[in-house]
Amino acid sequence: MTETTKQTPAIPATQAALPFETKGWAAMPHALMEIYTLHPDFNANTALVYAYLVKNYNRSYGYSFPTFDEMEVVLNVSRSTVDKAIETLRKLQVINATKHPYYGNNVYTFNPLIETVEEFARTFSDEPEIAKRITRNKARREKLRARKDAFKWKPGDAV
Repeated sequence: MTETTKQTPAIPATQAALPFETKGWAAMPHALMEIYTLHPDFNANTALVYAYLVKNYNRSYGYSFPTFDEMEVVLNVSRSTVDKAIETLRKLQVINATKHPYYGNNVYTFNPLIETVEEFARTFSDEPEIAKRITRNKARREKLRARKDAFKWKPGDAV
């Protein structure tokens, strides 16, 4: 009897970031998920709109230019949700939005993200809620670390 093993299909190098094949994906910077979420105006819809803007970034032009109508339909959210997300991204200095001179829709350029909690807190020091969230987040991380440490296997433990 011969043994057969199920092999996972090879994932193309262009999709190596994902554990499965797909027809496309958009990058989401860690800082956006781990630092910008500390701002009280940032929510899941903000991240969704950001990801869609990144997905539609045109390297040749140097900007992204989906219309509000397109984002509303494709993302399955209301126009006011798209508008709020764009305003939040602008307020957080993540993107710049300007009117296209000929077509009337916005064009979006991207700014470098803040990469540390300390710099984020300094930049948005006028938002008292951020300091509270940072403190709460540190406490949660310590609690999580303690729980993980309690369940770590140590030599001599029964298997």
